[in-house]
Amino acid sequence: VIQAGTLSLNGIVAAREVEPGQVASPNTNLMRVVGLGSVYYEPTISETDFASTHVGNTVTVQVDALPGRSYSGKVSAVYPAASATNRVFSLRVTVVNPNNELRPGMFARGSIITRIAHNVPVVPVTALVPLAAQQGFQTNDSSDAQVASGTQTSAQQVVVVGPDNTAQPRAVQVGIQNPQQAQITSGVQSGESIVIIGQQGLKRGDKLTI
Repeated sequence: VIQAGTLSLNGIVAAREVEPGQVASPNTNLMRVVGLGSVYYEPTISETDFASTHVGNTVTVQVDALPGRSYSGKVSAVYPAASATNRVFSLRVTVVNPNNELRPGMFARGSIITRIAHNVPVVPVTALVPLAAQQGFQTNDSSDAQVASGTQTSAQQVVVVGPDNTAQPRAVQVGIQNPQQAQITSGVQSGESIVIIGQQGLKRGDKLTI
């Protein structure tokens, strides 16, 4: 605790600007004090997630310096303007730091839940095949590709194991998607078997070995 006149600060000295015995002139910075009881984290989100991110959302934060530990935070501000260079928005997340383990400057990663779906079919993202690829075209995966609700708008399909263990390509609608898994809103029923390796080269009726 540092007291100077009527000013009281509770924290840790992060930098000392003057030496003991040195005469400080008015407006001279003496030291920088960091309060660690509550820290903030400023991540970025894509423009497709902007509409579903709000003040008060819970964020799970992990830092590289403290592996295996998670910290709870809440979105305290959503900055309204996107970066002109990469079209992402910034957030301010307030993170509780009761044991003073988190320190300014640590590299952090956060995860936030923007939508929840219960009892839905889920497939590995690697099982999805862009329909355009089956027609001799190359899917546009560049930064200016159209996106909607965090997923590409290009049509997708999976290869279902059909009667007599034959390949049955089937168009699907993709819902919530992360780098590992994708929700299927139509086209596949729970319990059906799909091909997850080598499906890009399969044609309808090709024999499969289970």
